[in-house]
Order: sequence, then structure tokens, then C-alpha cells
Amino acid sequence: MAQDETLDYIQEGFRNYLVLRCPEAAKLIAFQVEMISQNPHPGLIPFTAQRDNNGVKLRYQLDSRVPLEQYLQDEKVQTSKIVEILDQLLTVLLESKNLLLHPAHFLLKPEYIYLDLSCDGVSLIYVPLKDLSGFVYSDDVNKNFRHLLSTLFQYRSDLPPELFSLCQDQDFQLKDFRERLEEVYFAVRKKETLRGPKEKPFQLSGSALRAPERGARAREGRPVFKVKGKIAWPSASQQANSAGQPGAEQGRSAGQFGSKLNKSAGQLGWRTKTMGLFLLLQLLGALLLLVLFPQLNALRDGLDLLGLFLVLVGVNVLFLRGITRRR
Repeated sequence: MAQDETLDYIQEGFRNYLVLRCPEAAKLIAFQVEMISQNPHPGLIPFTAQRDNNGVKLRYQLDSRVPLEQYLQDEKVQTSKIVEILDQLLTVLLESKNLLLHPAHFLLKPEYIYLDLSCDGVSLIYVPLKDLSGFVYSDDVNKNFRHLLSTLFQYRSDLPPELFSLCQDQDFQLKDFRERLEEVYFAVRKKETLRGPKEKPFQLSGSALRAPERGARAREGRPVFKVKGKIAWPSASQQANSAGQPGAEQGRSAGQFGSKLNKSAGQLGWRTKTMGLFLLLQLLGALLLLVLFPQLNALRDGLDLLGLFLVLVGVNVLFLRGITRRR
């Protein structure tokens, strides 16, 4: 990359950005900038373009994406996963023409290829400049991809040798390589299935490394493990009493359950008696009205009958309130 162009990582709040600064003479491809801004694509990292007195600044929003360079250094990553990433790269490059983009304008370097681990997606940096001298290895995407393959072997020596042979082909083409890549993928998956999951290389854990120190502490009568804060060790009497705690806890739980059951049964019996008494009084009231029917029949005035009805209703309400307040 030329001295006039710089790539910097910046962080603003919870967002991470890659900022590409270009000289003032740099010319943007305006329709590509507009197209990518208006139509985000999962294989392209979104960006904004700004021009000021110092030149052009392209600001790529990385968020939580991880560089391929960092991902390759994880020994637990299986070879088949790397082959899948190459296939996704080919998908973005081959479909870029449908978006009116130039495949050679992608930065095909492990440090500028990003992975979204939440969805296993690959995202690329696209540079919408007319002059890419200093940015890419070549203006031919096939040569750039070949160079990327040879670079990957510097990070992972366990890659299939077929990939190295393919990238040495002078007539290398992305479409042909993708067809061969499918065969390589199935061969790698078959080997991994027979071999089983990849295990982490054996390393002494921190506990094993500190075993001699703990042995010396035990011989000297000092605590073997260091614990922050204070520990209240139980006394001998507390330890003796703790033996009978499970039975005592069960006894208390059974007693509490029995008392609740008795209380519920008592409330149910009281309510039954109350309703029986109320119905009995209603029956007596009805008999009383039948006995006094001749006197009530003499009350021709409707107001007198209404007043008598209200009196009876009031008596019932007072009676119910009185018996319900008892509990």
C-alpha cells in the first residue's frame, strides 16, 4: 500500500470501524458508492464515503466481525471450516458482477477479510476507487485470489495440499477452482469424520503447574488453596447438631403442613355452618310472611310493600356482614 493511503482502526462507543484515507487526487466511483449505500449486501461491509480538504475517507462499519487472520490462528478451527470460508469468498466475488462491482476491487488479504461468527458469514472490504495501485496485489481477481491461497498456507500447514497445487496453476480461474473446491471439501470432511473431533493440544493446566506449591503448603500445615474473604468454619457443637438437621427440618415441614391443613378444614366447616344458619333464617322468614299474609294483603299501598321489602333486604345484608366479619 502506498504511503499516501492509510488504514486505521477506530472505536466509537460500542462500534468498531476501519477507516481508509486516500489522497486528494483519488477518484471515487460514485454510482458504486450510492448503490452499496442504498442496497446493503451481506457479503459487503457497509461503508460511508466522505471527501474533505485532505482527500477521501472511506469508513467501514465492522461491529463485532473478526478478521480471518485472527480466526486462522485458532487451532480448534477445523480444515473443512476454512474450505467453507473459501467457498463463501468465491460466492461474493462471482456474484459481484451482478451488483455492477469489479471483483478486483476487493481487499483479498487475511487481515481485511472479516467473519461474522454469529451467522458464519463472510464479509469483504470493497474499495470504490478508479485507481487501486497500492491497494491490491493485481488488477486481476484471479491473481489476487491465488495470492490469498498461498498466504493462507503461512497460517495453517494442515490445509489440503490440493489447494496449494491448484493455486500454482498459471491458468487459474475462479469458476474452475470452485468446482474443484467442492471435491476437496468432501474429501476433508470424510477424513475429519473418521478421525473424530479435533482435540486441543495437550497442555499442563494451571492446577497441575501449581501442584508442587500446594504440596509444600500441605506439608507445612498452611492452607492449600487461597480464598479471598473470611470463611466461618462450623464449631464442633454446630457439626454435631448438623447431623440431626435433616430430620428436624422434615419434622418442621410436616408440622407446618398439618397446621395449614387443619386451618383450612376449620374454615371450610365454619363456612358450611354459616350458610346453613343463613338458609334456616330465610326459611323462618318465609314462614313468618305466610302467617302474616292476611295483614300484608291489607297493605294496598305500593309504598308500604316497597318499604317492607327494603327492610327485609337490609336485615339480610346486616346479618351476612356480621357473620363474615368473624373470620
